[in-house]
Amino acid sequence: MRARAALEMGDLPAADELIDRAIAWLREYDVTAISEVQQSLGMIRAAQGREQEAESALRWSLEVFSATQFNWNKVDPALALARFLAKRGDADEASELIDTYESWAHDRGIVLWDREFEEIRALIAG
Repeated sequence: MRARAALEMGDLPAADELIDRAIAWLREYDVTAISEVQQSLGMIRAAQGREQEAESALRWSLEVFSATQFNWNKVDPALALARFLAKRGDADEASELIDTYESWAHDRGIVLWDREFEEIRALIAG
C-alpha cells in the first residue's frame, strides 16, 4: 500500500494524505481492505505520536475479522497491535496476542511470521 510505503520512507505528510484517500475508497463489506487500511492508519498515527488513534485503528484492523474464519488474515494485524503494545510497555496483552497467533501458525506448520514473533518477544523482554 502506498501509504505504508510513504511511512517507511519517512514521509508522514504523504502517508497521511494517502491513507485518507484509501479510507475514502473503502467498501464496508471488504473486511480485508478495511483491516489493511486500519493497520496502516494505526502505524501512521503511532508515528505521528497520536497514540489513542493508533491503538484504536490497530485494534479495529484485527477486530474486523472477529466474525470470520479468516484466521490467516488475522496474524498481520495481531502482530502490528502486539508490536505497538510492546513498544508502549503493555507486555501482558502483547504476549497474549503473540502466544495466540504463534500457536495458531505453528499448529499448522506455518513459520512465515517466526521472525516477527521473535522481534516482538524481544521488545516485550525489554
